[in-house]
Amino acid sequence: MMTVLGPTAVNEKKFTAWQSCGKALGLLWNTVQGNVSIPKEKMTKVRSRIQALLAQTKVIKSDLNKLLGVLRHVAACFPAARAFYQQICSAAVAMLPYGGRLLSGDVINDLYWFRVILDNDDHFNGIPVERFAQISVPVIHVYMDASDTGLCALEPARREFIRIAFTASERVVIQDASFANSVNVRELQSAVLAALHWGPI
Repeated sequence: MMTVLGPTAVNEKKFTAWQSCGKALGLLWNTVQGNVSIPKEKMTKVRSRIQALLAQTKVIKSDLNKLLGVLRHVAACFPAARAFYQQICSAAVAMLPYGGRLLSGDVINDLYWFRVILDNDDHFNGIPVERFAQISVPVIHVYMDASDTGLCALEPARREFIRIAFTASERVVIQDASFANSVNVRELQSAVLAALHWGPI
């Protein structure tokens, strides 16, 4: 390049020294540990936006869209948070571009769960590059679902399934519609059930 454009073509000040940790695409990349994580300042921004939405009585579409823009990074690096992204996204799509609207109980519950996950970022922040880039091949496939009547998990390679029905008292608790009993929580319970039952396969 210097041969063609001359000695002033390369600006030495623009170059940075090689380092094992760097920031690109708004994320922190660690080549030694081989993981991707979210910077602390972005975490603070997400927490403040979630808290602001929870404090408001009515929400406008632009506030939800701003939150979704930041939550997209969280969902990419926090696999545990992906289950709580869908209701918020659906609410933003369904909302009219003008005027405020009350958030549904499901969306509020998912915001609370996002906040819980963000408060435990030391456990959840960071994902291996293979999973982030979706280049790792899964070796085990477990299919799970949940409903108001029970939990189920299916492991096709073993030709096994687990199905547990909720008791009458558990069904009453589920019907109270608190965020601790949302369908997302029950689906995570199915995952835990499969992990506890089958363990390391």
